[in-house]
Amino acid sequence: MHITCLTVGSRGDVQPFLNLSKALQQRGHRVRLATHARFASLADTNTIEFFPLGADPLQMLQSSAGQAWLDSGQNPLALVSNMIRLGRPLIEQLIEETTAALTDTDGVVFSLFGNLAYHLAEAKNLPSIMVHLQPVMGRTTAFPVPGSPGWPSHIPLLGKLYNWLTFFVAEQVFWQPYRSQVQRWRKTLGLPKLPFAGPYRQLQANRLPFLYAYSDLVMPPPADWPDQYHVTGYWTQPAEAPSPALRRFVDRGKPPIYIGFGSMTDRHPQRLQEMVLNAVGNLNQRAVILKGWAGLRADFADHDHILAVDQAPHEWLFPRMRAVVHHGGAGTTAAGLRSGKPNVVIPYFADQHFWGSRVRQLGVGPLPIPRKSLSEENLTAALHQALNDKQMQKKAAAVGQHLQEENGVTWAVHLIESYFDKKKPASLISLKHAGF
Repeated sequence: MHITCLTVGSRGDVQPFLNLSKALQQRGHRVRLATHARFASLADTNTIEFFPLGADPLQMLQSSAGQAWLDSGQNPLALVSNMIRLGRPLIEQLIEETTAALTDTDGVVFSLFGNLAYHLAEAKNLPSIMVHLQPVMGRTTAFPVPGSPGWPSHIPLLGKLYNWLTFFVAEQVFWQPYRSQVQRWRKTLGLPKLPFAGPYRQLQANRLPFLYAYSDLVMPPPADWPDQYHVTGYWTQPAEAPSPALRRFVDRGKPPIYIGFGSMTDRHPQRLQEMVLNAVGNLNQRAVILKGWAGLRADFADHDHILAVDQAPHEWLFPRMRAVVHHGGAGTTAAGLRSGKPNVVIPYFADQHFWGSRVRQLGVGPLPIPRKSLSEENLTAALHQALNDKQMQKKAAAVGQHLQEENGVTWAVHLIESYFDKKKPASLISLKHAGF
């Protein structure tokens, strides 16, 4: 069948969908990857049909609204207001592009930010599945939605209610700013108007499958989730080959440290670079530094113990490091945990704080350092702990070994094929993913 995989966001949001597209294609399906035009080369390299979405995530993050969004940290009101500023001008464009992307397809797998696909799939009577890289949009009393502050542990009485309410509020964040536009669009599609609070009850009534593309070792599914929510394991593919320069640098001496902030832009890139260089120098370490979108662009030629790269194959590189320092994005955290090396997380905002906390709770990294609190001193201290704490290193190796044995993308393909095969009712899909 022809399956469209639609995702909106940064490279970390696109890579799992690229891996899924490759796995579906290997199973004999025709696959269309619909995402931002700047990622077209990823599809071309893997001979996957590509549909470009116009918005550029880098330009969005570099805008004043994007920078304010990154500065929101764990402030839910700031996250909401800045998400509205970012998203509202794009909604009509995304409606048009989603409509075009789903032309002549048999089913759609879409991300949280690509959720307009749900309404079009409903109108076209197409099977659809929603994908999450974090434990979001699935109401639970077990924990608050990622990006929200936790309930005070010394007041346990209202904790479960608070947790549930954070998910309800998150749903409204993704619905209310765009409600009127979506409702008008649904009317043109011949669809009934949704309730004021959004489509959640309809999603439950229709048993829309949710796939959570992370490991249940890292975040176990809560007991109050319905059985159409599946934690599949991380969606990874075999490691890509490194550049000759990167291979030479890694092989010519003791294992380096990796430091990179992925798709995060930074208001103070020069200061960030100084902190990174000084911390590495304080510990007399070699390092691979990802320039990324953080603005780490200065000439590193005077530092023969440092290699700066524009991109790096995480699956190849991270296992060869002594430790990895990153922003806590879902995809980078997955690669960091799979590497079996200690992770030092420097979260900027939203779910990055959540993943940083999970790294700490698993015992595979020190206490995360929010970007706003980062200094040369605390970065040096965190790295020193990661490089010298034998218990932490042992736990990191054990977690990495477990995750290497999982095959989340194969399990995801199995679920997608089962749900999209109308001969197999969704209620029968309750298999455990062990062995996949």
